[in-house]
Amino acid sequence: VKVHKEDKVMTSQAATYYADSPERIVFTGSPRAFDGQNVVSGTKITYYVDDDRSFVEGNSKVIMKNKQDK
Repeated sequence: VKVHKEDKVMTSQAATYYADSPERIVFTGSPRAFDGQNVVSGTKITYYVDDDRSFVEGNSKVIMKNKQDK
């Protein structure tokens, strides 16, 4: 499964979409989230569509290659 939103990409072996509030996509099976060269992975990643944010669970790993000050 591969989902794109602007410059962000999320991949996994499986994903479940929930249309009810809060609208979200739950990625399982080696999920990874890419934002440019930055990568985060875990056991499960929940992406909240309306808030444009993710919640990473279990054995998470973060690789920051391009930090931007906001």
